[in-house]
Amino acid sequence: METEVAAPLGKGACLVTGYNNSNSTICRPRQEGQRSQKNENPDNALSEIKIPALFHSLHLVADRAHQDSFTANANTQILETKQAGHSWHPMCQNSTMAPLLIFDCDGVLVDSEILSNRAGVELLGELGLEISLEDHIDRFVGRSAADVEKELTDLLGRPLPENYSQLKIQRTAEIFEQELQAINGIHEALENLPGPKCVASGSHLTRIQQSLRLTRLTPYFEHIFSIDQVKRGKPAPDLFLLAAETLGYAPSDCLVIEDSITGVQAARAANMRVLGFTGGSHCNRTHAQNLLDAGAERVFEDMRGLPGLV
Repeated sequence: METEVAAPLGKGACLVTGYNNSNSTICRPRQEGQRSQKNENPDNALSEIKIPALFHSLHLVADRAHQDSFTANANTQILETKQAGHSWHPMCQNSTMAPLLIFDCDGVLVDSEILSNRAGVELLGELGLEISLEDHIDRFVGRSAADVEKELTDLLGRPLPENYSQLKIQRTAEIFEQELQAINGIHEALENLPGPKCVASGSHLTRIQQSLRLTRLTPYFEHIFSIDQVKRGKPAPDLFLLAAETLGYAPSDCLVIEDSITGVQAARAANMRVLGFTGGSHCNRTHAQNLLDAGAERVFEDMRGLPGLV
């Protein structure tokens, strides 16, 4: 049985007709004010587009120009996703679903950047390289451990000790156990964000798990994605694309919350929307503009305001 719902349609818009007992739906353009009719003559239609009957409710489709733009953008996303080595899920292309919220961890969920960078400054001082905490943050926040260690080797003028990574992990973990705090307002924000969400962080899984445990955030996140699962860290899009693919979402149906320039760049490279968070204790007065320049659609500093931005 065929079911139609009449609704005000703009010029060039079309109505998707749902069939309860058929394999397809048909989208036909209708003129503004035209009454709904069954058995419309297809010869009078400007076009007829068959799409899978994935949805049994009725949906209004935007005008033809918007459809062309959307199709071109979607094709680009599919191509770039496949080129990155990920598969594509057609069923993700449902714009009516709540977006998948992808949270960075350090500086977004937990106020950890000052602490972890302090551990780095202390270790470098012991190796004879003096660097300020502010400079360390500006240089290395949001970057992968491999990239950081490569630059530190150049700055130091000699290879880092073979156990440097382990020393850094251990020193950071010790400081976290004593001092780590959740970002102010994050619990309240997560309570008011009942939709799908996950963590995608450039840190190792053990550090992410420790951070969530110490700040009582573990129950909010069933899915955690870490640098251990991808070859390329941020600003490459691999981590965010992995999260979207694993959870069955198209990039266009994801919203990333990031505090770093490289994180924002990674989200944009993945064709995802991204909000820049500036409420961490490491953020300076230029941080907001830096995130906007990197591609964030907007920035905010109070995590309690996040539900109103989604």
